[in-house]
Amino acid sequence: MAKEEKVSLEGTVTDTLPDGQYMVEVEGGHEILGYTSGKMRRFNIRVLVGDRVTIETSPYDLNRGAHRVATPAAPARQCWRKAQGWRQSPQAPALDSDAS
Repeated sequence: MAKEEKVSLEGTVTDTLPDGQYMVEVEGGHEILGYTSGKMRRFNIRVLVGDRVTIETSPYDLNRGAHRVATPAAPARQCWRKAQGWRQSPQAPALDSDAS
């Protein structure tokens, strides 16, 4: 028996749940329960509310799926380590050009 193809959907994260699960609203307005998998889970890549994600679902159950790609809502969030320094905490004050 042939393996069924996955259905890829794009949506926006609306709520974060425990254990790497998220509620995602897709283009049609439907809510899907998504979970991190693969390298996103292995390297602990975080997904926040407002991020755009691509979800792969089974054609038999379209209510849950696996996150494959995440695009951050704010481009500045991608490289906070570069902006604030590698060893500083994320709560460190932002670097301003006015402050010396």
